[in-house]
Amino acid sequence: MITKKELRARVLLIVVCLAVGLYCLYTMDKSYDPLARYPYTTDENREILLKYFDSDDIDYLVNQHISPDTTVTTNDSIMY
Repeated sequence: MITKKELRARVLLIVVCLAVGLYCLYTMDKSYDPLARYPYTTDENREILLKYFDSDDIDYLVNQHISPDTTVTTNDSIMY
């Protein structure tokens, strides 16, 4: 049978592991680059994409594999 001291130690270990895991997820989410999975991104068009598109638009571009040539032109404007 588990004593109260052992039970408290186990619960404390679980709580500490949970807290460390949540902190790691929070830290990774804070520094997440939404264009990390977008294979067409260059330094030139990255700033334009981040300037004009919100996170839903960027997710759509990434999931549909849309080339920036379709959405970004060289004069810093968006084509629809």
